[in-house]
Amino acid sequence: MSVFNSSMTYIVCSFGGSGSYMLMKYLKNFGNVVQIHDRNPPMKLTIPGCEENKFWFSNIEIDESQLQNYKVIYLYRNPIYAIYSRFIHGPHQNIHKNHMNNIKAEHYHVCRILEYKTDLYKLGEFFDNYTIPKSNRNYPIYCVNYDKFWDNIDLFNKVMELPDIKEFYPERKETEHEHAYDLTDVYANLNAKMNNLDATCKM
Repeated sequence: MSVFNSSMTYIVCSFGGSGSYMLMKYLKNFGNVVQIHDRNPPMKLTIPGCEENKFWFSNIEIDESQLQNYKVIYLYRNPIYAIYSRFIHGPHQNIHKNHMNNIKAEHYHVCRILEYKTDLYKLGEFFDNYTIPKSNRNYPIYCVNYDKFWDNIDLFNKVMELPDIKEFYPERKETEHEHAYDLTDVYANLNAKMNNLDATCKM
């Protein structure tokens, strides 16, 4: 069954370690897909640009008449799992060292987070940039909680206006990791904000 729409482009944004590759693979059933790790979504939607194999929002604005052909999706998850997935255990950690505000993926930085009790990766800022509505933003952002996604794929499809084809549903594959560092207190407030949002919502 082909439901691919060549005129649609889905822009998947995340701070890494949040299931972007899974979601991108799923969305490729329905249209073109681009992954972005830019922490600053523009007020006027721009064409994704590439620099040194990293995709960001460029300075080229998309014409208002073409905005309906683009959907921006912000994918996030429990920040502790994201940190472990991306920086400590992630298979791509040597490729994506610039994902979280250009901070190296090393255990040293996690120790610094614990020492200063501070979100050195600025994941809270990244989250707020995408989830706080802006009246002058000329496009919506679809916010998706990875940890809630699996029980709400049908809701995701409804909000995103996608056909609900269960044969296309992605399979959840998780790797269990031993968390050597307890970051619970540092990211408690951010995790609470994430949990307070719906599984998929339009901002």
